[in-house]
Parts: sequence; C-alpha cells; structure tokens
Amino acid sequence: MPIAIVKNIHLDSINDIAWMGDSLIIVASSDGFCSFIQLQKDLVGERLETDSTFIPDKMKEFYKMES
Repeated sequence: MPIAIVKNIHLDSINDIAWMGDSLIIVASSDGFCSFIQLQKDLVGERLETDSTFIPDKMKEFYKMES
C-alpha cells in the first residue's frame, strides 16, 4: 500500500528522484524543474544503519554505503 501518491507535478519525464535527509524527496525532470516533497517523519520510519541485515549485500556494494 503506498504511503503517498504524487502526480502531474512535471510537464516532462522524470530524470531522477533522491532522498535528502529523513523526510524530503527531490524530483528532477526534463522540463528543467525540481520539486521538493516533504513527508511527515513518522510516516516514513527510521533510517537503517549501513550494516543492517535488512539491506541486501548487492545494494550495499552498488551504492558503496559508508557509515
């Protein structure tokens, strides 16, 4: 079940979506705009430590996660 649905915020395709901090999502698109979506902290949950067993090893290697 999704925690949020955001649509029709850009006029062109989405190029990148990234987390900033614990509750902010940044969305960039080909139309030249960036959108900032802020979520309530209790909606998202807690950040996992980089050595968490819940994070697959392949993901740790791909992002070269550091503590």
